Amino acid sequence: MTDASTTSSMTSSAVATPNGAFRTRWSQRPAGWWSEAFAAGGAILAGIGVLEFGLDISQTWAEILIGLYVAAAYLLEPFLARSGQAACTTAVALGTPAFVALVVFPIHTYNGVRILMVATIAIWFTCYIVGGTRGRMVLLALAVTFLWLFVTLEVGHVQSVARNLNPFALTSRSVFGTGASSSSGNGFGQCTFGNDGTMHCPNDGSVAYGNTQPKSPADYSLGIGIESLAFGAVFLGALRAGDRSRREGFGTTFAIPAVLALITAVTALGNKLDHLWLAGLLALVVGLVIGMTANGRRRFLTWTGALMSAVGVGLVAGDVADSIWGNKANSNRYFGATFFVFGIVSVAAAILFGRILGEARTPAVEAAAVEAPRTPLEAPAAPPEAPGAVPVDEVPPIDPV
Repeated sequence: MTDASTTSSMTSSAVATPNGAFRTRWSQRPAGWWSEAFAAGGAILAGIGVLEFGLDISQTWAEILIGLYVAAAYLLEPFLARSGQAACTTAVALGTPAFVALVVFPIHTYNGVRILMVATIAIWFTCYIVGGTRGRMVLLALAVTFLWLFVTLEVGHVQSVARNLNPFALTSRSVFGTGASSSSGNGFGQCTFGNDGTMHCPNDGSVAYGNTQPKSPADYSLGIGIESLAFGAVFLGALRAGDRSRREGFGTTFAIPAVLALITAVTALGNKLDHLWLAGLLALVVGLVIGMTANGRRRFLTWTGALMSAVGVGLVAGDVADSIWGNKANSNRYFGATFFVFGIVSVAAAILFGRILGEARTPAVEAAAVEAPRTPLEAPAAPPEAPGAVPVDEVPPIDPV
């Protein structure tokens, strides 16, 4: 009876219902299997084969075959074992952007990029909420990551349009793209505007841009840095909420998106601040916040936050050393001494912050509930007696009949 029930439970856990899988994937972080990773690699190879086979015929055939490949994986996943489910999830996760890209290709304007990203995000969200891949956290992670990337590109695009658009200088015919040419007073020389809104300029040196200049990447830093910092804070908050509510699987979804967004925020804002020590201080603080969020329970975030803070200290040390001893002879020894002092101070600060965060009270190695091995001469322990049971030595003898 025990063997049969055990086998039944193992079978039901291998092929779970969508509702049960959704709850399980929210609350658990299962250990990865080699067979899962290998099956995912096989799904990637199969997808490449389908794509190559379709493109050899036509783009339309490639769209149809990739769409059927993704749909089949989406529908078959609930009926397969765990390794097969990993392959199906991989096919849906990577096949979706390939299918959408084939549909919208070729991309002539930025609107095509918008369609590609919005459609991919919507399909990933849908596959995460309903259907055979319901509850797959990798789909949610890809969706929120692309959502942040989409907003980042929109921020840069809006800033570019606002920078280059001058409604007081452009004529109405140029703005609405009638194909007219204007060379006086609009700041664009002999440039013409097509019906699609694109600007075409002659390459003969006759174009005069006036006060309108192409924007450098540093000009986008403030907007991108602020929105990336906001996304990173939201991602860290969702991760923290998942861990506190014992939904570790849900929290894991936001680990990599949070790191990518915060690294982008630190880089962009540091570039905009234009002071190395301010960028280093920002990296130090953001790394500390990441470490406090991980709180020793997540190795990836713990090491990422610590490395970011260490890089921040290094930037501050380098800026201080360069501003004091940059133009002096034998400056290398002074640079070395500065980094040594900052390093020792960082070690002392790490010990202090470890006590403040309560890490000193946490055991370095979690105790495993494993029975200690017995020697061959050691007898096994007797099973515990039931409450109210009479010891064997005290049981009265039974009189023969």
